[in-house]
Amino acid sequence: MTCNAAVLSLPYALGTTVETIPFSSGFLKTDPQKAAFWREKLLMMRLKDRPMRIGLVWAGAPHAEVQAAEG
Repeated sequence: MTCNAAVLSLPYALGTTVETIPFSSGFLKTDPQKAAFWREKLLMMRLKDRPMRIGLVWAGAPHAEVQAAEG
């Protein structure tokens, strides 16, 4: 089954209210082993007096027709 919805319609479709923002139990979960690995790695970088460069990359719209509309 496929469902399409405009992003700005999702709060209504999902029943989001002021009381449910933010979601009290959170929505992102981490793997404890991976978190420990990165905690140690970042601590080592800090101890070596190296600058920390942390970034976030978010990509979307891999469809050719959407990319063509942007250009």
